[in-house]
Amino acid sequence: MNGLCPTDSSCSFRLVVSYVCIFLLMLMNALTFLPFLKAAIGCIDNEEMNSIGLGFKQFFMNAFGTIPGPIIFGSVIDSTCVYWHDDVNDQSVCKLYNNEKFAFGFGILGVGFKTVCFILIVLSIRFAKKQPN
Repeated sequence: MNGLCPTDSSCSFRLVVSYVCIFLLMLMNALTFLPFLKAAIGCIDNEEMNSIGLGFKQFFMNAFGTIPGPIIFGSVIDSTCVYWHDDVNDQSVCKLYNNEKFAFGFGILGVGFKTVCFILIVLSIRFAKKQPN
């Protein structure tokens, strides 16, 4: 049974390109973890307050990223559904997605969130207190 993807080599190429892009995004996220941690600790004047500062950082990361992120991405996924099927347990399950809208929605969300993060990082660097050496 043939799927939605054509059987020629362009499908394999697109899959490899997608995997490379996902790998690069994950690598960029991993490379920013320690600099952000160092910046958060560096913004606190009193060393005894580092643990409280890191707690606040984690709270805000969860409040604005980890909790609403899946909800926002889930709504994008649901909005790209073409065919909903009612399951036995009275739950709707999407059987077919509009692949172009799906990819576009994820791309726009990903780039949009990264852009907002970049702007906030630049603003925090710009307005952070300089520590005398």
